[in-house]
Amino acid sequence: MSALFPLINHLIQQNPEQQRELSEFAGSIICISLTGFRLTGRISEQGFLETANDTADTNITFHNSAIQKILQGGQPGVGDISLEGDLVLGMSVLPILGGLRYYPSEDLARVFGHVAAENISSRAGDIGRTMKKIGKS
Repeated sequence: MSALFPLINHLIQQNPEQQRELSEFAGSIICISLTGFRLTGRISEQGFLETANDTADTNITFHNSAIQKILQGGQPGVGDISLEGDLVLGMSVLPILGGLRYYPSEDLARVFGHVAAENISSRAGDIGRTMKKIGKS
């Protein structure tokens, strides 16, 4: 599962405020569970996740209902997520993780340049709006 750390850390890097907030918990080990998938990592001083083989300080479990709500654009409720272990740590880290956003335009700009990235993003937005209209009709 540690192959996912570069992807997660890339997401963290795109969100500097959340990265700073995570760095305040340096040394803490968190375990995130999503529908049978478990990822355990230690928070580094820079706010990134590193591979950890030790027992997690807190376990954050997203139940199937949470995943469904997130995919539908909603917010999970209290019963959709469970915490075990250090509850203060879990309650502190959970909103930070929830605040992470992916910005594809940054990756497109890095690969294709800013002008092309804006053009691609604009066209993708147009396609998305068209698909939404088709879905409504």
